[in-house]
Amino acid sequence: MYHTRVFDLCNRDRVIPPPDEPCANGGMLIYPRWSRIAEDPDATWTLEANFTCPGDPNYPITAEDFTSLPVSPSTLAIQPNTGWVYAGLETIAYADGTPQGFLVNLLGVDFAVVALPDEYTWDFDDGSEPFVTADPGAPWPNHSVAHVYSASGTVTPSLTTQWKGYVRPEGATSWSPIDGVATTTTTGPAITVHTARTRLVEDSLD
Repeated sequence: MYHTRVFDLCNRDRVIPPPDEPCANGGMLIYPRWSRIAEDPDATWTLEANFTCPGDPNYPITAEDFTSLPVSPSTLAIQPNTGWVYAGLETIAYADGTPQGFLVNLLGVDFAVVALPDEYTWDFDDGSEPFVTADPGAPWPNHSVAHVYSASGTVTPSLTTQWKGYVRPEGATSWSPIDGVATTTTTGPAITVHTARTRLVEDSLD
C-alpha cells in the first residue's frame, strides 16, 4: 500500500545533535525536518535531515528549485531604435538590470528568493565573438555596451543573462547564496544594417 508523507520543521521534542559547524558562507541554518505517514496521525515522526546550510543537498531551496522559478528574461533595447543602423557606426545595446523577487513556500516555511542578474552575453549576430560583461549597459550618451557592424545585411541581436540566487526565510534580515545559476535568453527584433557611400557631385548642394 502506498502512503503519502507529511513534513514539518521542528524538533518534535526529540534530542537533535547540534550542527557540526556554522555555515561556511556565514548564512543561516535551517532546522531539522521530520516526516510521518499522512494517513496515520499517531505514526512516529522520522528525522529526514538535520540542520542544513544553503547549498547542502538537503537544504529546502536547491539549485533546481531556483532554476525552475519563472525568472523573466532581461529586456533588450537597441539604439538607434529605428529598425536600421549604419555599418561603421556604433549600435548601442542595453538591458534592465533590475533584480526579481519571489516568495516560495516549502515545508510550511516562507522563503524570500531574489534573482540578481550577474552576467550578460551579447550576441550581435554578425559572426563576431559574443560580448560578455557584468554591465547591463545604458542608453546614449552614457552607454557602455556597443557594437560596430562592418557589413550590410539583416541581423537579430540576442542577450543571454545569467542570474544568481539568494534566499532568506521570510522575516529574516540576512541573505544566503543559492548554489547554481539560472539563465534566460532574449531575442531582439531584426535590424537592417546599411552601408553609407560617399559620392562626388558636380553641382552645389545648396
